[in-house]
Amino acid sequence: MALVERADHYRLHAEVCKVLTEPKRIALLDALRLGERSVGELANCVGVSLPNASQHLGVLRAAGLVETRSE
Repeated sequence: MALVERADHYRLHAEVCKVLTEPKRIALLDALRLGERSVGELANCVGVSLPNASQHLGVLRAAGLVETRSE
């Protein structure tokens, strides 16, 4: 792997690590292990407000760790 590619790899890794420094985000990912859930279900599962869960999910989505789906 070229030095530039490695630098990009390390930068991406650091960005993901930054996202995962928040315990609520890790809890949200853990709650999603068993399958899809609505934002409301995730908020209840993790014990946060709906707006707070939505905000954390937005950060996870921006980092490419979760995807959204509408019904």
